[in-house]
Order: sequence, then C-alpha cells, then structure tokens
Amino acid sequence: MNNIQWIEGESLKVMEKQEESKFDFILLDSVNDKDYIFEEFKLALKLIKLGGIILIDDLGVGVDNAIPDKSQYGAVKGVKVFNVLKENNLLKHLKLHQSRKGVQGIFINIQEELKQFNF
Repeated sequence: MNNIQWIEGESLKVMEKQEESKFDFILLDSVNDKDYIFEEFKLALKLIKLGGIILIDDLGVGVDNAIPDKSQYGAVKGVKVFNVLKENNLLKHLKLHQSRKGVQGIFINIQEELKQFNF
C-alpha cells in the first residue's frame, strides 16, 4: 500500500515532532509500561485526526473491564489510559476487542471531547 508511513524511533521523541491532527491511525505498542503508554496516548490524541483510531496493543483490560486481563497475564500497557477514561466518564470512546492473542483497546471515532480533554 502506498498510503502507509512507518515512523521508527524512540516513540515520545518521534511523536513530539509530528504535525498535529495528521494521522488516521496510531498504534501504541512500545513498552509494557502503563505510565509510558499513557504519555504516548496523550501525544497521540494531539496527532490523530477527528474520527481516527488509536490502538493500544496488549491493553491489560479484559473484555469484561476486568484488570488484569486474564487472557493475557502481565499485559498492562493501557491500564492507566483505561482508568483515567473511566474516572472521567469517557469510556464511551473505547471499544475493547478480543483477539486470539488477548485484548486490545481500540479508541474509535475520536471526537472533540476526547481530543480536548485535559489529561
């Protein structure tokens, strides 16, 4: 496909240099650290277009919103993102998807409410 651009490097540094509201899809799959992924997520919200998708691989939350995700022991990447969204009544923007490997969090149809929220 000629419309996909892979950008490699230390994620936070690379993301800080990108143009805001440029991306349709962002995959967060760096380290299994909920605080690091939370920082990536905050940057990703600035970079994603309205209506875009942010995917966190190995989320750490089960399809029943259980933490830890029993289908993938040890995964915690999106736990802080999930908890902050839950605390702020923003889970309506989240769809949990169960794959054969575990749960990934898919943030669907990013709207102004989520992009403008002050994390």
